[in-house]
Amino acid sequence: MKIFKGFRNTLAFLSKIPVGMDIESMDDIAKHMWLFPIVGILIGIIPGIIGFILQFFLPKLLIGPLILGLILLLTGLHHTDGLLDFGDGIMAHGTPEKKLEIMHDVNTGTGGIVLGLVILLITAVSYSYLDIFIIFGVIIAEISAKLAMLEVASFSKTTAEGSKMAEPFVKLTKPYHFFLSLIITIILLFLLNYGIRLMIYFLWGIWYFSYFEFLIQSFIILVGSCIPSLFIYGIAKRNFKGMSGDTFGAINEICRMSTLILLVILIQVRILVY
Repeated sequence: MKIFKGFRNTLAFLSKIPVGMDIESMDDIAKHMWLFPIVGILIGIIPGIIGFILQFFLPKLLIGPLILGLILLLTGLHHTDGLLDFGDGIMAHGTPEKKLEIMHDVNTGTGGIVLGLVILLITAVSYSYLDIFIIFGVIIAEISAKLAMLEVASFSKTTAEGSKMAEPFVKLTKPYHFFLSLIITIILLFLLNYGIRLMIYFLWGIWYFSYFEFLIQSFIILVGSCIPSLFIYGIAKRNFKGMSGDTFGAINEICRMSTLILLVILIQVRILVY
């Protein structure tokens, strides 16, 4: 029962899906942070399917912003707000304490606005170029974004001064949580691949399943999440002396974008191709 309660709290924390969240449940969510990538699958499924359907009716450059809008509505701009604050913090001059003070200011400065615009614009355009891979692309990007937060929480040791949001995640999440989640996520991704291929077969009589494509998907998740998240962690340590809730939000948004860029590159060079 604890795992179901933890999953419900985690889903409520990461999205606007009305499943209810227990009051004072942050420690419980932190203990179940290994469920973040699994929640990412659920967050990505509906926008991915809608994006696939829209391809038959709309120009591709309209599809990307619509998918991004759906994602942001579904997640309640929870992490986007952190991205903007993170942008303000890293662009500010002064001591880590001064940077944290600016980052926690309710007003958004130029650094946050510019960083937010760049990340969101690239994300929206990247969605537009996923083409036939749009369902898996949206899901993989959400898995990667959540796995990136889990990775940093698992291996980081310090939090920024006064960061009550980040503290339980850094304190209670261990490296084995990252590897456990990675294994479960890859298994679920395999089952999702197989299930969608079966659905296509029953509907249209076309069977296509590529183990190579599945391995590429797994590679994209690892590279798109691990490398950018470690880079952002380094920036956070240098600027704030540790992790904060806003930094986790920035990791989610930036790693979603980096994963989408990697997907688009592989599609353009025809490594991912039907």
